[in-house]
Amino acid sequence: MISTKHSRVVWDILPEDFNQNGHLQKLINSVKESDFEELVETEIQRTARFLEEWEKQLLHENQSAAIPPLQSQEIDLTQLFRKTPQLSGVIYLSHNYVMSEALFEEFPQNKRHLTDRVVHERIQQHLPAWQDLTFSFPRQYKFDGFYNSWGFVRIERSDAEINGKAVLLSVNTLDPHIMALMKKHEFTHLAELYNRAWDGAIHDYIHHIALYTNPSFGIGKLSPMSLADEHHLIDGWGSNMLDTFNYEYWAHFTHRLITEKVLTQDEKEKIISHAIQYFNEVSVFLSILLKDHSIKFVQRVSNYLVHIYLWPIHVLLHSLDPLFEKLIDAVGQLQVDFSVDLRHEAAIKMQLSQENEKTPDHPRVIALKELVKGLRLHEKIENPSQNITWLDLMRLSVDMIVQRGVYEKWFHHQHVLYKNTPTHPHIVMLHMIKILSETFPRFMQKQASIQPYTLKGIVP
Repeated sequence: MISTKHSRVVWDILPEDFNQNGHLQKLINSVKESDFEELVETEIQRTARFLEEWEKQLLHENQSAAIPPLQSQEIDLTQLFRKTPQLSGVIYLSHNYVMSEALFEEFPQNKRHLTDRVVHERIQQHLPAWQDLTFSFPRQYKFDGFYNSWGFVRIERSDAEINGKAVLLSVNTLDPHIMALMKKHEFTHLAELYNRAWDGAIHDYIHHIALYTNPSFGIGKLSPMSLADEHHLIDGWGSNMLDTFNYEYWAHFTHRLITEKVLTQDEKEKIISHAIQYFNEVSVFLSILLKDHSIKFVQRVSNYLVHIYLWPIHVLLHSLDPLFEKLIDAVGQLQVDFSVDLRHEAAIKMQLSQENEKTPDHPRVIALKELVKGLRLHEKIENPSQNITWLDLMRLSVDMIVQRGVYEKWFHHQHVLYKNTPTHPHIVMLHMIKILSETFPRFMQKQASIQPYTLKGIVP
């Protein structure tokens, strides 16, 4: 198991901090030294209630599936979770890590694939283990001049039989300027509190079982099943998913179908309670920064820290959930620049949102319109007696940038497509389970003949 001695925040901040004695190296060592099967079992325990609810929904959908019904034992997601690494050679961990954005080159010229992030040249010189890392970060977000991104880090390692067994970590980056300020003022716990926002919001247990390989960052060009020439059915399922957006949308939507049943009202309120604790700590942090920095700079830091916390919450909670009203005071205290005219600022953001509506992305347009409508911003701007809150501005701007309404299906009715046909997400998964049930027996007959083997990300 990955050592619990190490924080899930990697405190190498600037390129010169990433070396053989640094925090990232310790994390890599911990991953490499962990027993792979223990990692699988720990992840099963961590995601048990999600797997249980998913299985319950799949069994219900199986009764009316358009494919020959599966036996109940075939829809045993715990067993599938244990078995799929034999085919894929990877384990996805569904708890989040935080690293500095300075790990990467800002303007890379030698990306290996569309969502690759290239390790900073200086780090390549001083951290040899970088060569065991592969990255996939679909988007980089810029909030008030500071960067935040979310993606996978794949770490190459071997199992007890010296076979390749990669570990995939879900990772967020924090802007190095922000991290440096946290460290300087002994506020590193703020990054830990931020990371807590991602608990339960990571859907990677779905990727772990649903082996999309066409193309794949997680599984890569080489896998045990491809070495055994038993990847064709699963590749076919990937082709039938049409493209990676549809696959990711399906995974996010499936996760939402699970969390909306699993999360109790008490747990939702706990999410808000954690947010209030975080924002209160941000307030203290800002008061310290105001002693050495301009109000406008500190306001930018404040906005960044609010935005990066709100958007993972929008994965678990509808962005118009009434519970957000409980954050009005906690977020309101984070306005430090009182020269900002809230009504004027709201009008600017409204104009920007209307410009975004001109894009051809139909779900995004609907999401923005519904959010504006739900926040009653038109009404508040036009009626001076209506209060516009700092939280209103933060909620609109974060959704304008990260577009969670697209993936989480909060506002629109875009379908998941399978074979270019609108299909219920659980029917899509039943197809995958049927393919797995046909692939496993043939793979097991060939497994001994392909050992030992090595795997290496998506690079040939």
